[in-house]
Amino acid sequence: MKAVITTFQRMSLHDGPGIRTTLFLKGCNFRCAWCHNPETLLQSPQLQHISSKCVSCGSCLSSCPHNALSLSDGRLMIDRQKCTVCGQCVPTCPNRALNVIGREISVEEALDVFMEDKIFYDTSGGGITVSGGEPFMQNEFVIELLKQCRNAGLHTAVETNLSLPWERFRAALPYGDLYARTPALDALAKDASVYLRAYCQQALSGPSRASILTGLYPGDNGVTELNTWIRKKNPDLVTLPQAFREAGYHTASVGKTFHGSRNTLDSLSWSQAPRLYKYGKSDEYMETYNRTGRKAASYEFHDGPEEDYLDVRICSEALNCLDSLAKGDNPFFLAVGFLKPHLPFCAPKRFLDMYDEVDFGVTDTARISGAPLLAYHDSNELRGYVDVGHSVIDDSMLKKAYYACTTFADENIGRLIGRLKELGLYEDTAIVVLGDHGYHTGEQGLWCKSTNYEAACRAPLLIKGAGSCQGRKVEQPVEFTDVFPTLTGMCGVSAPENLPGKDLLNLDERGEHYAFSQFPRPYAALHRASARTHMGYAVRDSRWRYIEWYDLEGRLVETELYDLQENLLETENLSGHPSVEDAESRLRAVLEEYCKR
Repeated sequence: MKAVITTFQRMSLHDGPGIRTTLFLKGCNFRCAWCHNPETLLQSPQLQHISSKCVSCGSCLSSCPHNALSLSDGRLMIDRQKCTVCGQCVPTCPNRALNVIGREISVEEALDVFMEDKIFYDTSGGGITVSGGEPFMQNEFVIELLKQCRNAGLHTAVETNLSLPWERFRAALPYGDLYARTPALDALAKDASVYLRAYCQQALSGPSRASILTGLYPGDNGVTELNTWIRKKNPDLVTLPQAFREAGYHTASVGKTFHGSRNTLDSLSWSQAPRLYKYGKSDEYMETYNRTGRKAASYEFHDGPEEDYLDVRICSEALNCLDSLAKGDNPFFLAVGFLKPHLPFCAPKRFLDMYDEVDFGVTDTARISGAPLLAYHDSNELRGYVDVGHSVIDDSMLKKAYYACTTFADENIGRLIGRLKELGLYEDTAIVVLGDHGYHTGEQGLWCKSTNYEAACRAPLLIKGAGSCQGRKVEQPVEFTDVFPTLTGMCGVSAPENLPGKDLLNLDERGEHYAFSQFPRPYAALHRASARTHMGYAVRDSRWRYIEWYDLEGRLVETELYDLQENLLETENLSGHPSVEDAESRLRAVLEEYCKR
């Protein structure tokens, strides 16, 4: 894959953190009078004539095979209709008044240039900046370049005017978020396997955590809403921490691990009583006027002492726990559950200040074409906050608040990893970082989770093994049910034989893999299984997302099929189209086998 560029600027100090190499791509959709790089406006190569250097000697005239050059009144004229930018005239000019601006380069050639200065990036915290022009005018090249840079462990940044369709930017996010500041996770990723298409089994805290910690699908463990006890259907199931405890590990939990007090206090799972697992809405706010005991403001950024934030308290307690466990004779399993970036978006103000200059406006809030009404909700979770209600949602401010809370979480994760290093335990400790579900942030007209769509079901997953590890990126779809057999296999711990997941560290990346998710309707079924009228089941492969909706009688009432090869999110329901009949038939059969469970 190739793109047209102007130049590489090495040892750049003003295009992002640290020492960087900046690559300038040609092509821009703006025509600003103050443009500093006007030579990048057109995407194609150009013959540049610098009139101040030209002495009108005519040396170049005979060199042009297309007679595109001539002299008129002592001035060199270029017939742009005839000029093919072959460049044969350039070496004939004694004063270097002629130059070809723009040349094709491949991703591999660009990476070779970048790697020459990797030592400077590593020692200064620098990396690669892609600039222009507007880089996303050559979208496919940029995405492939970002992908290859991430695989090579290079930090990336993109300078963009954000004026193109949002899908172009969303497509780049798997290979490095254009905005998020997550230095701790970026550093961990260099030692970990990063699963770019990891999917939860149900985009809701309770069921998702139940699937992660039991290794079972929601239909197998019986948890499909927020208030079900994990042992109600299967009293004798073995949880992930229980498997480690039975293998001689000391198991401990700080913060939100399971959902709900009864699940969290599962006596078979923990060697000691869980800590800081119980909290209310008032505990998440700092301002007195928001501490009503119910949902108050959707975001709050306090400029004051930080030690009272619940996530800071969870982190501090986890650090104390690490210090204690490090002194013990047994290996340990420590689960730490931070609340953010869950609503309400509350964090110290300095995290919001980091995004002051970022405009998070969502460019496309249109609903998915042809999607059934059953698949949607009214962003109910967000609308429960008093500053939102039934008003028009301020996507830009809420996204800024969401990103600020993500950086807040990253800092707390970084404190834990730093303590492991201080204790000399980092190399010998397996680390798993994941979020229990994804998140809609205004795209497709949706906020929060609670759908069967990509934004809600796809979630972060990083796994660092014990010992020396080399960072890698895995693009095949994987599931959160895979975490149980992966972690037990990594540590030599016996796992139940009935687990449907696979060991991700031994994943065959050449084969076809599937990820399954499900979600009930209506929205009230999140809290009461008795309110359910429908259940939707989804399967994701490397290209497609296929969804079926059933009523309580088992009748199929709606189907959805989305092509995600070019788009990161669903845009048009193709179910029933003759052109995709083969893909739909194949995925229908795959989903049918899953539903038989």
